[in-house]
Amino acid sequence: MSYLNQNIIGISGHIDHGKTSIVKALTGTNTDNLKEELSRGMTINIGFAFLNDNITIIDVPGHEKFIKNMVTGVNSINYALLVIAADDGIMPQTIEHFEILKLLNIKDGSIIINKIDNVDDDWLELVESEIKDFVKDSFLEDKTIHKVSAINGDGIESLKNFLIDYKYKSNKSNSSISRLFVDRVFKSKGFGSIVTGTLISGTLRVDDQLKILPQNKNIKVRGLQTHNKSVNQLYQGDRCAINIHSLEKININRGDHISDNSFFNNHDSVIVKLSILKKFQKKIKHNERIRFYLGTQEVMARIQIYKNSLNTDNNFAIIKFENSIVASINDYFIIRKYSPLVTVGGGKVVDFNVSKKWKDNKKHLQSLSETKNYHDRLQVIINHKGKNPFNLKTLSNYLNISQEELKIELEKNKNFLIIDNFWILTNLQYEKIEFLVIDFFKKFHLNNPYKQGVIKDQISKTLDICDDFLDIILDQFLNENLIKSKNHLWSKYEFEIKVSKKNQKLMKKIMSIVFDFGLEAISISELVKEVNQDEKELKKILGILISENKIVLINSKFLFDKRHIELLIDSVKKYFSKNESLDIKSFKELTKTSRKFSVPLLEFLDKSEITYRIGNERKIRT
Repeated sequence: MSYLNQNIIGISGHIDHGKTSIVKALTGTNTDNLKEELSRGMTINIGFAFLNDNITIIDVPGHEKFIKNMVTGVNSINYALLVIAADDGIMPQTIEHFEILKLLNIKDGSIIINKIDNVDDDWLELVESEIKDFVKDSFLEDKTIHKVSAINGDGIESLKNFLIDYKYKSNKSNSSISRLFVDRVFKSKGFGSIVTGTLISGTLRVDDQLKILPQNKNIKVRGLQTHNKSVNQLYQGDRCAINIHSLEKININRGDHISDNSFFNNHDSVIVKLSILKKFQKKIKHNERIRFYLGTQEVMARIQIYKNSLNTDNNFAIIKFENSIVASINDYFIIRKYSPLVTVGGGKVVDFNVSKKWKDNKKHLQSLSETKNYHDRLQVIINHKGKNPFNLKTLSNYLNISQEELKIELEKNKNFLIIDNFWILTNLQYEKIEFLVIDFFKKFHLNNPYKQGVIKDQISKTLDICDDFLDIILDQFLNENLIKSKNHLWSKYEFEIKVSKKNQKLMKKIMSIVFDFGLEAISISELVKEVNQDEKELKKILGILISENKIVLINSKFLFDKRHIELLIDSVKKYFSKNESLDIKSFKELTKTSRKFSVPLLEFLDKSEITYRIGNERKIRT
């Protein structure tokens, strides 16, 4: 069975309007299967019945006390049946159920007028007219109205044929990642733990390794069933029973979440796009305590509003949970008042990037509120990462879609860049990073006019950019001739050290003095006296010569001409062509230097990876 031929129908409405009786008349199954349900004559838990191999009917409770279970059932359906009793008409829970259907973005369905045997034709016509007005400007406007009696069977066969033959609309997820919310848990003798739910996305196979949240424990699929039949694989949209196994003891409850190992996480807060029912739009206050329903989860939370009041639609807010939940971007949810228990609104999750600072959150919410669609919001989310962007792996995990699906999403919008087939940025984000880096070089050169450039570590530390991304972005700017690199020093592309004629003469003099000293090096303090120059100015000139690799500074003290160092390295390599090791005595003889200079030079050769030390001797690196 696959998503393409399995459909989930949700049947909802006011208490005692005959939903469960209709399901039994259609399928032969009584979904009131708990002892408490049978004794009280009402549906407490959501119940499931199979119309045929391709269609599952979910019966959700109508009593106000059990509205949270109604949200659980509706969250997984792609077709809604709204039941209204002919003798009662539209009742309070009819209204609330219908509002929930709309808030959860249910897009297709029809209406059932039940108990037609209890009223005359004139009354039935009046009720039908009232219903048409009630559903006007909604997804149920102009949809089929079925008139039935579950007690005597009138219209049931016609309804059944309609549901079997109907061309259901696809509500396919954009993710191939396996995922479901647990709606029932029980033990089966000889099998162990069984959980049931609707596969929201992806596929499931026997022996799949998965994880369960919020416990964050690994589990294995031992067996699968759908429509009371054992199968080896399940597809998106399938109702399923899963026999799970874990090496660890896990306490599983309704509301838990099962998914692929590498995706989905627990969240303490989310950013949402929210619709508020008109009668409550001025009655929701900042930081008010609410009840939050997503999938089969229910949790207490606080709502944080960045505007003075909420509109009926297009509100962006932060929901902070008292206990963490599992959520993904574009998940739909319902919120209800803490007290009294009434539905006040719903919407979908749009982001997780909640800052500790309220002023930053307000700015981010404002940016999200100015978007028109998912791709606009995705642009804001990616932009928000600033100078340390998403990569394919982190963004696919953030959105809970595969990297292949992510690339397809990104290709739909020319505002996204994929650099080095890995890093993901928006055009605006890239421009800001470019400005930030180039501005850093401008300021560095302004403050250090005699330095050839700056090492990468200093760029990373100053700009707080991660090394992996900095490597890529520097190479990118290098290819664009915005910057250049020489001797591991980075600078603006057009930067050149400008030296006055006076200092050019001083540079030549310094070079001549350092060269004449050979390997019996001159120190910086000695050079200051030799040239009779201000030490600060002299060090600037030395910095230029060192950065240009004309002079080598060893131990932050001794100055050697680069040409002598190169000759030294050649001599050492020739020595090792005939000898296995080199001690200080042999080195002094080879270089004709005192211990004062031999030790620093040997240490320099070690750091330069020409030699390495074993005890008091050196070996050549090969």
